[in-house]
Amino acid sequence: TNPEECLVSLNYVLDSQQMDVTYPAHSYMRHLLSMEDNHEESLRFHRRVLQYLQQDDPHGPRRWVLKTPYFLAMLDGIRSVYPNAKIIHMHRDPLQSVLSTSSVVTKTLGVVTDDIDPRRIGAHQALVHEE
Repeated sequence: TNPEECLVSLNYVLDSQQMDVTYPAHSYMRHLLSMEDNHEESLRFHRRVLQYLQQDDPHGPRRWVLKTPYFLAMLDGIRSVYPNAKIIHMHRDPLQSVLSTSSVVTKTLGVVTDDIDPRRIGAHQALVHEE
């Protein structure tokens, strides 16, 4: 099983950091990080999408390996919606994490604008990681 980025499914319920990455909507990201329902409604939709994607798999249900720093803000919801989940938290140098995320954001922004300021992106990603 390969690790998979699955944030796209959360776009449909407006609970994804992709909005902040694609369209610098920083106040929206702050809203997401402060949600009090632990993102459970969004994660229930997420679970339905994954179930749909594997329903016709000839090998039967498989273990999903999902990776995104955004899940750190959703751990309580993940434990509730996926009670059998095995959560593995890999430690990564925070600087390397911010640099990696900033690189992804820079590439994503390049689709919608030519106004790309790597310093501004890096500063914002450092704040998001801090929260």
